[in-house]
Amino acid sequence: VEGLNKNNVLAVRHKAIYAVLDKAVHEILRNAQFDEKVTLKSILSAAGRVAYLRMPAALAAFRCRKSVSHAPRNEVLRRIFNGDPVGREPKYSAENARSELEIVSVEKEVSDTTEAEPIWLEAMRDAFKLPSRSKVISALQCIRDQPSQPGSCLAGFSLSLLAKNRSVGSTKRYSLLIARRCGCRLKDIDPTSLTIEDLEDLYRKALDDDWDQDPAGVQAQTFQRNKRATIGSIVMFHKYLREHAGVGPLDELAYLQKPFGLLHVDANFITVDEYFRVLDYISDPVWPMDGYLRSVLRLIIILAFRCGLRRCEVLYLMADDFDDADYLHVRNNSLRRVKTSNATRSIPAGILLSKDELAELNRFLAERRQLYHKGVILFGKKGEVDVPLDPDSLVDQVHKAMRDELKDKSLKMHHLRHSFATLLTAKLLPNGTDFIHRFVGARSEKTLEWLTEARDGKSFRERLFGTSEIRSLDLQAVAHLLGHGSPATSVEHYIHSLDWFEPIKVVDSKRPSNAPVGC
Repeated sequence: VEGLNKNNVLAVRHKAIYAVLDKAVHEILRNAQFDEKVTLKSILSAAGRVAYLRMPAALAAFRCRKSVSHAPRNEVLRRIFNGDPVGREPKYSAENARSELEIVSVEKEVSDTTEAEPIWLEAMRDAFKLPSRSKVISALQCIRDQPSQPGSCLAGFSLSLLAKNRSVGSTKRYSLLIARRCGCRLKDIDPTSLTIEDLEDLYRKALDDDWDQDPAGVQAQTFQRNKRATIGSIVMFHKYLREHAGVGPLDELAYLQKPFGLLHVDANFITVDEYFRVLDYISDPVWPMDGYLRSVLRLIIILAFRCGLRRCEVLYLMADDFDDADYLHVRNNSLRRVKTSNATRSIPAGILLSKDELAELNRFLAERRQLYHKGVILFGKKGEVDVPLDPDSLVDQVHKAMRDELKDKSLKMHHLRHSFATLLTAKLLPNGTDFIHRFVGARSEKTLEWLTEARDGKSFRERLFGTSEIRSLDLQAVAHLLGHGSPATSVEHYIHSLDWFEPIKVVDSKRPSNAPVGC
């Protein structure tokens, strides 16, 4: 501002402030619903809605989440509350480069040699200790040319960074961080042989390591480690795999490539009202398909939304996975293996599904079981016992139904699982009054009804847990139903309603009466 006098500087500031306020007022007016005239009540109501839409991102920053926000994108909230269309998620092309100050936080971790390490990792450490760049490159080339995996691949990753004129110190930090977080988990597996789903699962575990020492005190742990450094390492490593091994692009973790600001996870979900609209869309006879395929698609959506199943879990279910007590058993079968040991679980479908949905499922099960007494694929070809329907075609049709009906091109079948986690958490946690009442309105009547429903004189909590007593294991229960080993994974990637919950106060003999307990 050199050369400007004081008055001019103030004028520039006032203009900037006015522009921000003007934008906010116009947004409030767009969200206001006026009957005949503008009233203070209608303006305040619209202002509350606008503040509510923008609150999660602000709270994420306030709660010291330096890099990741699990709050939904603003345009997703607009779709839920206003019915606004949503385009495809933005493609981030800029490399997730980090400053040297952010990378310094990795130094202590990559220098730690207290735990037993594979031979290839020890060889990489020795290579980076050599006095000259040329000797470091020669040593890494020897490791790369060895048949042992994943050391050969990781040494190649290090060489690719050096070939791009990165310093030896920077290359050491990136490659040893990936070696410790990912390579040591793979044992003798070549990273280039993994599917994109397996790679993303590996990256998630590497990211979760940032919080494993202090899951409750995120602020203190953020000071010790920098998640941006981990993200930068993952992005560079996956870019190397794409360039040298033909691995596909990131899918659910594509948000990691965003260069600046809080990273929103793939935070999208649908409400109960939108869920019923998708089912009605499939049932519409205008859609050219036979009755059997309609039943299959409806049940795929019902089980994914109501039970939180992964795509492979729901597409390759067997008829015998359902028992007479209306429990769904997710387990290995001849068509697929469960993702992790925690993914093997029993889900109370009789409680999670409505009576009509359960009756629809049981009718379909009875028809399939008539073919043969054992080994019947649930979603197999009509009249066939062990021939599954084309999974890619089924997923494409689910995507078409969700995107066409809800006008959101970024929706995927996997977001039904996100919806299960988000809404079930809102239904279970006792301090979600504000979240629940925000759904009141013509667009969300069924959501409000589901969040507050009771059946057979019992609350949902009583039917699920056998008691109406409020305990501190709600998030653990949600994680179990999702097949996660820890609630941290559920909260970080699947539950998108926590930012709207208020802390509650409990009376405990071991705690002060005024001690707040977060949800």
